[in-house]
Amino acid sequence: HVDITPPVIIDGQPHVLAHLQISPTARICGMMVNAVEEMFRVSVILRCKNGKREFHPAGDVIIEEGQTIAIFGEPDHIHQLLNERQR
Repeated sequence: HVDITPPVIIDGQPHVLAHLQISPTARICGMMVNAVEEMFRVSVILRCKNGKREFHPAGDVIIEEGQTIAIFGEPDHIHQLLNERQR
C-alpha cells in the first residue's frame, strides 16, 4: 500500500511525500538509503522498523523487507521509484 500527499510547491516545483511498506520483491529492498536517494533523486525522511521510527536515516542504513519508509521528492521521481518497486 502506498500513500501519496497532494503536491506542495517549493521553489516553483511540485513535491510530494510518499509512505510505503517494503515488500521482499521491492527493487529498493536491500539497498542503502544513499543509493536510493541518488538513483531516484528523492530523500528518505523516515524509516520505521520494529515499531521504532528513525527520521532521516543515515546513508549507510539498509532498507529491508517489512520496513515502512517515507520519501520526499518531485512527483516524477517518486513515481519512477514506485514503478520500479518490483524486481
